[in-house]
Amino acid sequence: MKSVTSRGVGLSYSLITTGIIAAVLIETYAHCVLLYKYEKDWVAVIYLVAGLLVGVLPFTCRNQPVLHASKIYTYFTWAGLLVIFYLLFQDFPSLLAANPLDYKKADMLPIMEVMSGRFMNGQHVYDKIPEIWQGMQPIYLPAMWMPFIISTLLDLDPRWITLSFILMGVLVTMNVWDTKPRPLISMIVLLPVFWIITAFITRDTNFLVHTQEGVVIGYYLIFAYALTRDNPYFVGFAAALCLMSRFSLIFWLLAFGCFLLFSKDYKYLIKAASTCIGTVCILLVATGAIYHLDVFLGLQQTYLNAIRPNNEWKYAGLIDNELGIARFWGYENLKQLHRVFLLVNILTPIAIFGIYILRRRSIGRVLLALCTLKLSLVLFYNLIIIPAGYLFYTSTFFSLAILYYWLIRGNLQAGRSELLTVVFDSKQSPGQ
Repeated sequence: MKSVTSRGVGLSYSLITTGIIAAVLIETYAHCVLLYKYEKDWVAVIYLVAGLLVGVLPFTCRNQPVLHASKIYTYFTWAGLLVIFYLLFQDFPSLLAANPLDYKKADMLPIMEVMSGRFMNGQHVYDKIPEIWQGMQPIYLPAMWMPFIISTLLDLDPRWITLSFILMGVLVTMNVWDTKPRPLISMIVLLPVFWIITAFITRDTNFLVHTQEGVVIGYYLIFAYALTRDNPYFVGFAAALCLMSRFSLIFWLLAFGCFLLFSKDYKYLIKAASTCIGTVCILLVATGAIYHLDVFLGLQQTYLNAIRPNNEWKYAGLIDNELGIARFWGYENLKQLHRVFLLVNILTPIAIFGIYILRRRSIGRVLLALCTLKLSLVLFYNLIIIPAGYLFYTSTFFSLAILYYWLIRGNLQAGRSELLTVVFDSKQSPGQ
């Protein structure tokens, strides 16, 4: 990793970058490979520690060099993604054929189909669904099920929507439409992408054939990209999509708003907040979800009621076979873990943003926001009391966004500086 900046920065940057790369690779490998081969207690700890390091290590480097970049590395990146996607598309149709949708195996996608179909037919989306479990109450937020309107309109298998959002998120993260030169080291992101895709088609096939979580992954990767663009309108819109799919963003989002307020970045805050609130209101009103806020607000209690003592048979196996801290708590103590979950998730982003305001340290708003959100996601999913395996992929994928931004950040900043210089010089008279 040859830099064009001072040697003093080069050594620290190289060490920290090596650490970030190692942390992302270990986190992904633990999730996609080790979890299926070794003692799950150790794998859960390795996954947690690696995820925390992904969020912490970038804080330790203040400066970042510009790395040697070339267009040929951009083409190699495209080629690598095409190979990975080709391998995926070879197996995906057969996975769908072998696993037809059945609400008795997994009811998430069948519910999405019903909700999107009702919306298209002008029916009440959130009425109970009599054909699923003799009256299932839909609990999904609008941005979770609305993408499946596309599959309803085109008469497609809804799993194609899930897959499309994952691929879209990866393409956005790696900024594939940008033909500018890239550092060679940025291609390392292809390795964890390959591990995850391989897991989807070999070890964890349930993710693609039974869950809708790919939509959430797509939203969070788009949100990460929005943060790197540092456009408050884009950030607000993407934040609303995340918030209206899963609540895992909520504590970070409130803390980020307070950070902008105390940083006196009022223009950014007003633009982002108004866009976010406006988008949320439109989604709630347009889908009729606004009349069912009691369902969403009651989810926490529903969640806690699910772990009553006579349900241990239902959840004990899931807890023992997946990632997360719940495996180290006795089943009877999971409600105490939930209190820890709330306390840690509320205080962590507030503490990190607060420290940076009080100490007046700066690593840049973009990197600060990305890393703080990564830590929030790690803690949110690892402390959850019913750790369904498919939930953790959002945090794992988010690491790829941080790693890629970290590796090209110096070049992005240099490019923006050059652009500003050109714009400034263009305003000068010919004689100046």
